[in-house]
Amino acid sequence: MRYLTLNQSLFLAVLIALLPIGFISVTQGYINRQYAQTLVEESLTTASLATAAVQREPFAMAEQRLQMLARDDDVLNATPDCAGRLERALGSQEMIINLIRSDAAGRVQCSVLPVTEPVSLANMDWWKIASKTRQFSVSKPTIGAISKRQVILAIQPVFTDTGEFDGLITAGIRLSWMKDALQKTSLSDEALTGIADERGKIIVTAGPSSLKNVNVQPHLAKAANVVDDTGVRWTYATAPLYGRQLHVVYAEPQSKLSTFARNEFRADLLIPILALLLTSVAVWIGVNKLVVDWLRELAKLANQFTRGNYTGNPEKFARAPVEITSLSDDLHSMAAAVSQRNRDLESALATTKSMAREVNHRVKNNLQMVMSLIALQSAQITDNEAKIALDQTRARMGALALIHRLLYDHGNQSEQGLIDFHSIMPELCAQLVADAAIYGRTVDLHCTADHVVGTVDQAIPLTLFIVEAVTNGYRHAFPDDRKGDLWVNLALAGERAKLTIRDNGIGFENASVGSMGTMLMEAFARQLNGELTTNSSPETGVEINLVYDVARI
Repeated sequence: MRYLTLNQSLFLAVLIALLPIGFISVTQGYINRQYAQTLVEESLTTASLATAAVQREPFAMAEQRLQMLARDDDVLNATPDCAGRLERALGSQEMIINLIRSDAAGRVQCSVLPVTEPVSLANMDWWKIASKTRQFSVSKPTIGAISKRQVILAIQPVFTDTGEFDGLITAGIRLSWMKDALQKTSLSDEALTGIADERGKIIVTAGPSSLKNVNVQPHLAKAANVVDDTGVRWTYATAPLYGRQLHVVYAEPQSKLSTFARNEFRADLLIPILALLLTSVAVWIGVNKLVVDWLRELAKLANQFTRGNYTGNPEKFARAPVEITSLSDDLHSMAAAVSQRNRDLESALATTKSMAREVNHRVKNNLQMVMSLIALQSAQITDNEAKIALDQTRARMGALALIHRLLYDHGNQSEQGLIDFHSIMPELCAQLVADAAIYGRTVDLHCTADHVVGTVDQAIPLTLFIVEAVTNGYRHAFPDDRKGDLWVNLALAGERAKLTIRDNGIGFENASVGSMGTMLMEAFARQLNGELTTNSSPETGVEINLVYDVARI
């Protein structure tokens, strides 16, 4: 029986070992194919963002210059120097072709480009739309009334001192410049770069034009697919260009992207297997002894550091190759720096928490002391009105104490200086029900609140507003021990919040409302920059509505 030589046995062993590696390579190839597709989609998103950054430049420039001109007396009054002022504002840049000042009737008053005969813009669709808005806007592509070139108009309305519409100042952004800029940001000849309106209709393109519409709603950093009228499937990404009116679109045919992914799959599958087969014997000896064993040690060291154990042993790698030794030294240096930084951060955090707890404890004690003093003073007063006034003051102090306590008792949002009014409302209403005993009314209080998150600067006036409104309801809505109900509801309405407080009492016509409480509610509404409305009738009672902007986080 003929036995295999040592080299033959080693080669056979390596070849057998390569079989599972080949299977793993196939599996990894499929994974990498999906990953390559993800990279392609991310590149589309990056391209759309980069294109939007370039295309946003003329709009930002136009908005800045139009707003400056909207404060210029020569431009507003269309003096003989009006055209000169427009020309100086335009400068030597090439993105904007013309600046025009038109009056309230649409007649051109002055222009950078010469006007040889009277020109009216009133019949232009964009003029009709822009004349009804009170803020800067942009138009869809159009032909300039004076330049006779394709432009996108940046539009700034102007108004008289009394607030009446007094015409427009417009800047014509060259469509040719935008197309050139779109072309320069294209990553391939087959790519489409364009600008779409708020409905997703592509109005400016550089490249193939078979793609007409996209969906501009997908979030940034997320590509989407669409099929054009010719049946070609595209992968695209969008980025906002100007508000909700214009969006940049970057798209490439899906077939090209799929080809790229397939090529990546083939490369990931075939090249590693071929390389392993050709170099298996040499790698078996050299890599295992010089690299693999040491890399395993480095991996163990990295896992140790990952678990938070930063105690290493640099001497263990003294016999390793120079590159491995250098990497080991870097890892140990990094671990020492991370360990020291963690200790510093933990110390600073402990100090901060300790100080916050101390401040919180003292503030709560001070608030409780003030409330106790007010309660003692109230107990010694025989005058009913004075007693009620002190009890109201104590209720307001209780509301402040409640906000302060919740700020430190409700998790991460409180640590960021934010309060969820959904958490405040039950405890606030329970406190108001307890305080209601001083008025001797048989009134049921019903409270509901959405998850409306606000700052402390909002929570304080809003909570005090509720205290004043509910207290007024207890005092005035239900005379003669009349039974009734009070409702408090805080709800989200888009980017605003609406507080509604209503009762089924006698209304304002048959009861006097304390002027102090009314003045306080109006002051709290102003603090919130809110809109306060009150409706009252003997049949339906009183309804108070306060609408204000929700804090942006």
